[in-house]
Amino acid sequence: MPIGALALLAARRLLTERPHLERQRFDLPGAALLAVGLAALTLGLSFEQEWGWGSLRVLASIGSAVVALTGAVHRHGRRRRSRAAARAHTRARRRRFDGC
Repeated sequence: MPIGALALLAARRLLTERPHLERQRFDLPGAALLAVGLAALTLGLSFEQEWGWGSLRVLASIGSAVVALTGAVHRHGRRRRSRAAARAHTRARRRRFDGC
């Protein structure tokens, strides 16, 4: 029996906890920042040999990639913290309502 099939059977049997998935809205600004950042980074690294590392185009491209990717990471962290705060608030409201 192939090792992958054996591992799949063992995982199915041993890993019984199922993750709780919440429906989430698509983060369009975060996705746009990520796309722009990756495109700018790809552009700067792809044309580096032709334009030269010191070229304004390469430096601007890589600089804008750093800014866009940093913005995407920051936005992701902010959304994550706000969802956690909303869940905590909901749990607190339920406790007050239940009287616990």
